Amino acid sequence: MKDNNYKLVLDEEGEFVLKLSWEEQEGDFPYWVNFQGMECISQGFPGEKLEFYSYDLGRGMDNQHKLEDFDIYYSDDNRLLHGHIKWDGCMEIHNFSHHWCGYNDFAQRIVKMIYQNAKEIMQDRFDEDLANFK
Repeated sequence: MKDNNYKLVLDEEGEFVLKLSWEEQEGDFPYWVNFQGMECISQGFPGEKLEFYSYDLGRGMDNQHKLEDFDIYYSDDNRLLHGHIKWDGCMEIHNFSHHWCGYNDFAQRIVKMIYQNAKEIMQDRFDEDLANFK
């Protein structure tokens, strides 16, 4: 799929970055949004400088990157997850692999961020009732 539109968002705690992408629907809102995620250590938050360090195959942190360079550093080796969400709230997350040492709301924050941004992107097409997300 060729991305016609995309949005990059950084987690409020700076632990991951998401790219949401969608195709044009003849001037209308899209029926689904694709997403990709990469774990990171942020150097800024929305409204400030948006830069992050990606992880280098679990051996430490790679160089500092601009948020706009997501595609350069997102790879099979650096992927946290990918998937899609539809207008009715049905979502698939693939290849999600993460290690926890005790309870953390990391996965819940990812899911919430995907739903919030999908709702914003799809606007009137997103069915809040079917998605059980208001």
